[in-house]
Amino acid sequence: MEHRDQDRRPLLDFIKSTLLTFPSQMSSVPSNVIFWRTLVVAPLTEELAFRAFMISFLLCGGFKPYDVIFLFPTFFSLAHLNHMMEIYSRHNYSLREASMVVGLQLGYTVVFGSYASFLFIRTDKNDKQWVQILVVVTINPKYPDI
Repeated sequence: MEHRDQDRRPLLDFIKSTLLTFPSQMSSVPSNVIFWRTLVVAPLTEELAFRAFMISFLLCGGFKPYDVIFLFPTFFSLAHLNHMMEIYSRHNYSLREASMVVGLQLGYTVVFGSYASFLFIRTDKNDKQWVQILVVVTINPKYPDI
């Protein structure tokens, strides 16, 4: 029983520290550039530039929907390689650790991008951008730490 409690301890500590620091973090939101970049600008530009414009152009250019759904997110994920230098230099990770973190990010960006591209192609064009932007906002705030 004691061993089981020790396994849960880091998760409980994380939840507790997050809840305790949340009010102070929210008070600095209006002046926090990283917040605006991560939760407002990035999702809007990603969804508008990558999904709305690029997928539409690729489909109009003669690409098959299957190719767009599975190939395009791979290129989209490569736009996130800039996180490699950020993780390596700011967070003092080794090159191997930074590569593993970015590899995981690229992997789930491809999976999510394929799903979002599928939704974009298969749904009504009126409301899909706003739904996808909301989904990206919920995923973008924090990449998992490894």
